Amino acid sequence: MTAVLTPPVEPADWGSTMPAWGLAADLTPPEVIEGRQVRAIRKRLVVGLAAIVLVCVAGFAFATLQATTAEDSLASTQAATDELMAAQGQYDDVVKVQADTRAVDAQVAQLMATDVDVATLVTELRGTLPGTMSLTALNVTLTSATDAAAPPVAATDPAAEPGSTPIGTVTLTGSAQQLSDLAGYATDLAGIDGVANVLPASNAKGEAGATTWTVTLGITDALHTHRYDLDAPSDGGQS
Repeated sequence: MTAVLTPPVEPADWGSTMPAWGLAADLTPPEVIEGRQVRAIRKRLVVGLAAIVLVCVAGFAFATLQATTAEDSLASTQAATDELMAAQGQYDDVVKVQADTRAVDAQVAQLMATDVDVATLVTELRGTLPGTMSLTALNVTLTSATDAAAPPVAATDPAAEPGSTPIGTVTLTGSAQQLSDLAGYATDLAGIDGVANVLPASNAKGEAGATTWTVTLGITDALHTHRYDLDAPSDGGQS
């Protein structure tokens, strides 16, 4: 058997068989192309303007909503304020009573600024009395606030703080077993808070052998109780 090989047939070049078929030309007029470009640009501008308008409308709507909410809140607050102001009138009498009470408290504090607990003072004066001495008389004299103020206690006085103001005097009279008893009692008196210028006025032995004595002392503003001060404790205790 004999095989015959036939060479492949080359396809014919269509350009050579059909001249000018491979050429292409865009014959669209420039006016048409420019018109198309203008329309595309206009479309973009319209879309952009529409977006801007939508944003402005949304912003205006949001601002209007916020303003409406704020106005409603203001109206509600004003209404509540009006109600509270109207209700406040119901307590005018209470407010007046409170004001009158504060005024009375201020007057009492002013009038009683020099209050002294004389009973406590007398108890302390008697409490320091030794067993060898007895007290027969005690006289307390307080200086009136309208009187001329006495000079401050001297800084050298060990019985009072420097600058303390005298507010009165106390005179003590009694008897003792010995003349020397008065010296110790005077020293104890000087150690009491608010006591100053302790002075033994007399100390003599009588015909019957009994010793009689007299002591004068000053008292200072350290004895003011301050129980009526506006800021004093409510229990009224001595400060």
